[in-house]
Amino acid sequence: MAVKMIRTLLALALAAAVIGVGTSPASARTSDTSERNAVSPAPSVTLYVRNNNWMDVNVYAFSGGKRRRLGMVAGNSSGKFVIPGWIIEGSRDLRLIADPIGSRRGVATHPVLVRPGDIIEYRVEYNLGLSSVMVIPGS
Repeated sequence: MAVKMIRTLLALALAAAVIGVGTSPASARTSDTSERNAVSPAPSVTLYVRNNNWMDVNVYAFSGGKRRRLGMVAGNSSGKFVIPGWIIEGSRDLRLIADPIGSRRGVATHPVLVRPGDIIEYRVEYNLGLSSVMVIPGS
């Protein structure tokens, strides 16, 4: 019962933290020439990464056959990223990748089905094979 209440409170806290977060035109651009000037009006998805590994990890969103770097999360810390709506719009193959810096091994999630406004919690564990992803539906 207490675990269910904690999960509910966590989901509400994460949802409250997301209110007001949007995508600016500058953050919605990529280095790909065909997408450079495209700015989608689609709302974004918020990604929270908890890195329980001792190594720093680069975090990527893989969708539509392209890997896009979202940022880096230091070892034993957390990070917050925004995945622009144009990356997830119409995508059924979104995967998250954690690539430890200085290692040849990384970890990718199974395909994650998200809609604009959802919240993703990605936990990178000390044993990379035990890493997990959870989607909290948006409102």
